[in-house]
Amino acid sequence: MNTRFLDWIGRVTLILGALGAVGGFLWRGWPMALGMAVGTALFYGNLLVLRALGRRLVADNDQRQRGTFGLMLLKFLLLIGVIFAITRYVPLDPLGLMGGVSAGVLAILLANILGPPMAADDEDETGGESAGVE
Repeated sequence: MNTRFLDWIGRVTLILGALGAVGGFLWRGWPMALGMAVGTALFYGNLLVLRALGRRLVADNDQRQRGTFGLMLLKFLLLIGVIFAITRYVPLDPLGLMGGVSAGVLAILLANILGPPMAADDEDETGGESAGVE
């Protein structure tokens, strides 16, 4: 798994989310800034959980792989529930929440266009370890 690429996406997500929260505060006040911060945190947290589940999925143990699909479904349902609870009970701007999540999407696009700097000894130009496909 290319952890370097995912680390880069995570850092850029947090940077874009912080800039968006400052811009949201200047534009529409605290509810927008809070929405941007919460949306960015949700995206980043989801990225970390997906990374851990991805590691389990590529593990050699078949039993762990089968259980991972159930955990992915549970994570998805929990994420939907958290987003519902946040939009229902937390006084934030939903536009800011979507802007924060969009900061993560923009980070993924930037990672594919610009990407993290390549290591000097990166033979296959993937930016990380071998994917295991020969």
